[in-house]
Amino acid sequence: MKAALALSLGLCGVAGAKVPAAKEPAPTITYYYGRVTYRSPVGDKVMGMSTLLLERSVRSRSIEEREVASKQRGGETPIEHVVTLARTGTTATYEVSDSAKIFSGTVVFDNPGSWTYRMKLANGTQLGGTGTLRADGLHTRKVLADAGGTATMLVHEDLRVVQQPEYEALRTKLVPR
Repeated sequence: MKAALALSLGLCGVAGAKVPAAKEPAPTITYYYGRVTYRSPVGDKVMGMSTLLLERSVRSRSIEEREVASKQRGGETPIEHVVTLARTGTTATYEVSDSAKIFSGTVVFDNPGSWTYRMKLANGTQLGGTGTLRADGLHTRKVLADAGGTATMLVHEDLRVVQQPEYEALRTKLVPR
């Protein structure tokens, strides 16, 4: 962007002219809905499930994810929080944190459709894994480990793309006003 701006200034030949700052384009927003499955450390036993609703807003240097998670058994208040990813310089590394201050760490994008997590939770446990964005949705495979690095749980998120009206209807159902 800077090179394009410098080139346009040079081509215009206007010395000292004030050029308005380039506006960042509107974010790309995608909505997802699906299931989170919690498994034993070796994956042989399902320990629980939850429903996840996600609004993902992507800008050139940041990603914001608004999440609503609800236990499958019902009766419990859904958990809502915002996850923010901010790009570090010109690298493919993003600093990640959430509004509830439950975790922080890094996400590295191996390519536009896949990434690696390295996060630490406030209680000292670790969360690592991978994510992929495919035509059928967003999928993650994470490992929750104790402070010593021993796996305690596998967390699998399998979310499909939904349109905004469906997202809004699902959100109203999960979080009654």
